[in-house]
Amino acid sequence: MSLFRYNPRDYFYTSPMERFIVNALDNAFGDKSSYRPLQSVAPYWLHQPALNECNIGNALGEVLDEKDKFTIQVDVSHFHPKELSVSVRDRELTIEGHHKERTDQSGHGSIERHFVRKYVMPEEVQPDTIESHLSDKGVLTISASKTIAGLPAARSIPIRASPKELEAVRNRHRMA
Repeated sequence: MSLFRYNPRDYFYTSPMERFIVNALDNAFGDKSSYRPLQSVAPYWLHQPALNECNIGNALGEVLDEKDKFTIQVDVSHFHPKELSVSVRDRELTIEGHHKERTDQSGHGSIERHFVRKYVMPEEVQPDTIESHLSDKGVLTISASKTIAGLPAARSIPIRASPKELEAVRNRHRMA
């Protein structure tokens, strides 16, 4: 088991713990020339932080999968209600927001925001009970009821044996 993701193709990648230890040793002993000489010639894009180091916060929304209810909460405070759409196709719930505004009359500057979030809902969700609500703080809440299926009654499953196996069992009982 490893504590950090390791990608063997990424020779230049260093984990946060590895960087901490190397920096501590370098500060103590002052020898940076011997550590990874190829790192200085690595392309700029290899020094991007790993995904697990990025703090994306609540950008993907909060999903609550309870026994009788399925809920998704997404912060859409930068969008007006008319700029948002929620749709369902099969079990896939899609939330989309599109905002576009012009900054001046000449049409040279504009601001545009667009996002799409897709969620696969559990099979127990009833599509006709899906509701959405936008709070005054800009949190879009989408909820749906789930079917509460009763557990099937316990039953015995008969075991079928081949004729040869039945004959072998009878012979064992005769010998005993």
